[in-house]
Amino acid sequence: MNNDVLLLTARILLAILFLVTGLGKLADPSGVVGMLGSLHLPAPTLLAYLVGSCEVGGALAVIAGYQVRTVGLLLAAWCVATALIVHLQMPMDLMKNLGLAGGFTLLAATGAGSLAVRSRQRVSA
Repeated sequence: MNNDVLLLTARILLAILFLVTGLGKLADPSGVVGMLGSLHLPAPTLLAYLVGSCEVGGALAVIAGYQVRTVGLLLAAWCVATALIVHLQMPMDLMKNLGLAGGFTLLAATGAGSLAVRSRQRVSA
């Protein structure tokens, strides 16, 4: 199997969790609102929708391979931050988030491969 197919597969597998949970937060944010409120974070309802939107947007960008180096670093930071803020007392969730951060960091280092959306190249005359 060539590297571009492996990179596309990795992008899809890394993004699935964010796509599913992000859509879930947007469809019914009540559980996340309660959890964010219990952490004493400001505007938990607005924050829940913002988190859901970021997760969906980030997942779609990773799947498409759009700006994957930047998005990969942002999602890696996101995973570490949520591991330390939300999952610190949940060892399995903490390790899951750190593992995802590693995957996103690796994706940021390698890039999306050729099976990805590309920005239009400017042609100079």
